[in-house]
Amino acid sequence: MKHMKSKKGEGKKRTTPFTPYREKGKPKEIKPCVIGTGLSRTRTHAGRGGVKAMVSAAVEDALKEFHGSRGPAPSDEALWASFAWRFGVGKFRDLCDQARGELALHRTPLPAHQLPRVLQSVLTPFWRQRFGKGGR
Repeated sequence: MKHMKSKKGEGKKRTTPFTPYREKGKPKEIKPCVIGTGLSRTRTHAGRGGVKAMVSAAVEDALKEFHGSRGPAPSDEALWASFAWRFGVGKFRDLCDQARGELALHRTPLPAHQLPRVLQSVLTPFWRQRFGKGGR
């Protein structure tokens, strides 16, 4: 007797081989916002150089106007630059304007060696509010 196919198998259609698209499924959509272009890092560094220039200019203006001392860490230059970095250049310039206003209220001009104290007296409350009495 010859081998006969079962009746169940007769009705089935022959499946065509899958295309690669069907085997792997639909590819994931690539979103441009997920893939970095590498420009963000360069923008950050370029922006940081701009901030550094603004801090330097603000501190330089304050040093000229209030006759501050220059040099390493205990100088007015280092203290004011640290303040400008932590609180922002805009806040530093606003407080310099406030110190100018306080100088204008004095009837007699203050000697040059007392001018840095006026600016420092305006900056100190903000410093203490954020970092406490210790200053760090």
